[in-house]
Amino acid sequence: MARKISHVDILKTHFQNIILPSFENVRVVSYVLVSVLLVGGAGIWMPWAKETHVGTWLPGATVFTYSFALLGSIICNRLYFYTKSLREIKGLLDKEDENAELQKHFENHEVGSILSAWGMIFGSFIIILITIAYSKYYNADSIYGWAGFILSVLLYFVASAEDLDKKSSVTAKTKDEQDAKPLVPPVDGREDSELNSDFFGDGE
Repeated sequence: MARKISHVDILKTHFQNIILPSFENVRVVSYVLVSVLLVGGAGIWMPWAKETHVGTWLPGATVFTYSFALLGSIICNRLYFYTKSLREIKGLLDKEDENAELQKHFENHEVGSILSAWGMIFGSFIIILITIAYSKYYNADSIYGWAGFILSVLLYFVASAEDLDKKSSVTAKTKDEQDAKPLVPPVDGREDSELNSDFFGDGE
């Protein structure tokens, strides 16, 4: 299990192994650009396309509604995926013979909960920014609004990158080495079992 002193290391490892490579993953990047910015951000860029002279590019009201909905979707996705993970763990408990796999699920679940806690910290900071933009700069641009908007998109990318990569991949995943089983099962507990002549028949 992850110790408290390693929570920062877990965040660093996740960022290096998952997040940074995702910026080079065209499936993840294209999804965020099209779904989150182009379609989901229509309320932001449509006024720009409609008006020739735009005095306010990102008013506080717009950035609040957009970013708040984006953060809300992250929370809902996290709850859904954790519920799915718990169902998988329950299935392993019912089998009563998958101790190693069960332990692996618990460890992955704990790492995920630690990463989600980091996400909640960053998300709370973003909510503060967009709330300031909403309350003080309702119809005007502000550094709070722009920062909240950019950080919201980045947080969504970070929170969704791994799941988007798994869902969009068509490559079949191979079994781990520890799960691989020998082609010929051992006989009488011996690991060096060999095929005998009866295995192939007499050739007739």
